[in-house]
This record gives sequence, structure tokens and C-alpha cells, in this order.
Amino acid sequence: MSVSIKIKKEDKDKLLKLQAKLTLFLDKKLTQEEIISYLLQIAEKNENLFIEQINNENEPLSDVQIKSLMNFPEDWEIETSEKDINKILYG
Repeated sequence: MSVSIKIKKEDKDKLLKLQAKLTLFLDKKLTQEEIISYLLQIAEKNENLFIEQINNENEPLSDVQIKSLMNFPEDWEIETSEKDINKILYG
């Protein structure tokens, strides 16, 4: 069962950009609902970091937090050019 939620325009734009990037890297389009579900799974798995981030929203990240976040990126070994990325993001 789907439920509608209201989000700020800036957040909607971020979600659309994330959707475009995922489409590029995965070579398939995920729905916004699927993306939000994955984001919630990540937040749940990293609950302490998530809570700390919200609690310290206006404070810079500590070295420990930065190192923890740096464990998330993965090299998908896909070569893309700036032109390709702009075409996918902006049409």
C-alpha cells in the first residue's frame, strides 16, 4: 500500500538527480519509492550515525564520521564522461 508524503522542492530535485544517477549506474530505472526504501534501509543499518547526523546537523562531521561515510562509496568500474552524466541528469 502506497502513501503520499510531502517533501520540499529541493529534496524532490535531489531525489530526481539520485534517480538519474542510479539509472546511469544500474542501467535500469528504480522508482522513487524503491530509492526511498533503500535509503531507509541504509539509515536503519547505520542508525547511530544517522541519529548523530541529525543531532549535529549544523556541526561539521568528526573524523570518525567522515571515515565511516567513506566506506559507503563503491567503484562500479563504469566509465562515464561529464557529457554523459549531464545528458542523463538534464536531458
